[in-house]
Amino acid sequence: MISSVKIAPGAMVCNECELHGDITIGSMTVIHPKASIIAEAGPIIIGECNIVEEQARIINRLEVDTFDLESLIHTVTCTLFIFNIMLT
Repeated sequence: MISSVKIAPGAMVCNECELHGDITIGSMTVIHPKASIIAEAGPIIIGECNIVEEQARIINRLEVDTFDLESLIHTVTCTLFIFNIMLT
């Protein structure tokens, strides 16, 4: 999987987190260690002023049983807006 992670100025993203896929992280957002953000089925966009706590998992994934590149018509986008806290 090719990763395209965009981190806005002012965001704090710990080295120990797991980021895979097309991910955008807004300013003043904090991603704690051991958090997982995985975008397989489409992009994940996290807006401004969010906190993703340790061991939280945000995953946009296709079901393995239904995945078929030939019939995939659109991608799904997961968007989180401002002032959210994701806990484990």
